[in-house]
Amino acid sequence: MEKNESSDPLQKGNIIVTDTNPLLDDPEIIDSMRTGINANNLLVIPWTVMLELDKNKSTPGIGHEAREAVRRIRKAQKELKPNIIIEDNLYFTSSSLSKEESDHRIIATVAYISKQTRKGDKRGNYFGYQKIKFLTNDEILQSLSEHVFRADSRVSVEPLLKNRVKEIKEKSFTKIKLGENDKAELVKGKIFLSLKVKSRLKENEIVLFTSDFDASGKPAALKNHFLGIRKGDKLKIVRPDIKIYNEIGALNNGKTNWPQVAAIDLLLDPSIRVVFLQGGAGTGKTLLALAAGLEAKKRGWCKKIVIIRLPVPVDSKYITGLLPGGIEQKLAPWLLPIMDSLAVLCPGKNKMPDKSYEESNFYLLQQHGIFIQPFDYVKGISYKDDFVIVDEAQDLNQRQTKQIITRAGADTKMVFVGDLDQISEDYRHINRHNSGLPYAISRLAGEPMVGVVKFDDV
Repeated sequence: MEKNESSDPLQKGNIIVTDTNPLLDDPEIIDSMRTGINANNLLVIPWTVMLELDKNKSTPGIGHEAREAVRRIRKAQKELKPNIIIEDNLYFTSSSLSKEESDHRIIATVAYISKQTRKGDKRGNYFGYQKIKFLTNDEILQSLSEHVFRADSRVSVEPLLKNRVKEIKEKSFTKIKLGENDKAELVKGKIFLSLKVKSRLKENEIVLFTSDFDASGKPAALKNHFLGIRKGDKLKIVRPDIKIYNEIGALNNGKTNWPQVAAIDLLLDPSIRVVFLQGGAGTGKTLLALAAGLEAKKRGWCKKIVIIRLPVPVDSKYITGLLPGGIEQKLAPWLLPIMDSLAVLCPGKNKMPDKSYEESNFYLLQQHGIFIQPFDYVKGISYKDDFVIVDEAQDLNQRQTKQIITRAGADTKMVFVGDLDQISEDYRHINRHNSGLPYAISRLAGEPMVGVVKFDDV
């Protein structure tokens, strides 16, 4: 254990003990938790956490965060009066805790610190601190810790609250009823209607029109016939028969899939530079994103299609280890959803007889100007004249999402595709509240160059 040269006890703040996952989620908290308005806090890194950071320093998807966390810890230790401690002492308060389990050892570290604060030893590192906050995004560890410290008022167990996104119950598109004046405008061939009433609609927000006429002003039997997308003080008309690459549309068994209609329009709108497609499996998100990329390339709007995907398994506990072969073989398992979509969009492309399955897939991708970009190599790249698809975006943390968005250069469009119900399990403990996908949507929705579609229909 290292010596902490702390300030006057009367001016001391809280002891912040952190689990591994908050550091992997955002290494910057190593500074923010103990500087500025938090300068009187003491940050404690359990020895077990340091070992886990070391173990994950080369893990795909989180290796950069692990190394960055260690770098910031080392820098903080070298300060003139460091308010950071690496604690290797343990105190097992309960016989039910195992000394072999890393999570239990972290709890034992918190227990040791709590015991030291009760001693009142003025020479100790923890003298004068009254409150201990244990940060973890691991819900199981939260429950275990709350049980162990249920009678200890000094200890509170909390998730990392920084930039947490409040989950909002999904709602269908806002409905707007059209009248005779709107009908007259549509008969004239207008593609914009005035937004007459006061509205809380965000820019590029989607509405569903109800009327007894269609988008041309002609009488129709059904109530819902077309969509509108807010553009300033007007609503842009979007017809349900809108098509994308190879005449892909949004009609499923004769029924219009309105989120797909909205997605196609936003994907084909050159003024929209970032599109978020969020929703469940089977809603056509990846298919539409890839179709839009092929359409953009066909129209000359982009030079190539770039697909970024974080190679995170469904559950890191069952990872199969490093994959053999070159980049084609290593990335092949992650490309299956892309290849499935490409087979639908470009039928008739058979496997090349003289090449392996993986080589055939990569050849097919190259034929269509599609390039696969491993996330680990995104840093330092600027995308220009590209159509970028970020697949499985729910597995990105907030830092990674920002890192990708800031890579967008001139004439580049980015499409983030993800499903919050399919967040993969790994050491970061990403969930619906701290995933980079809902975080980016909450920050960017309503911006003139950003479109958001949330799918609910398969």
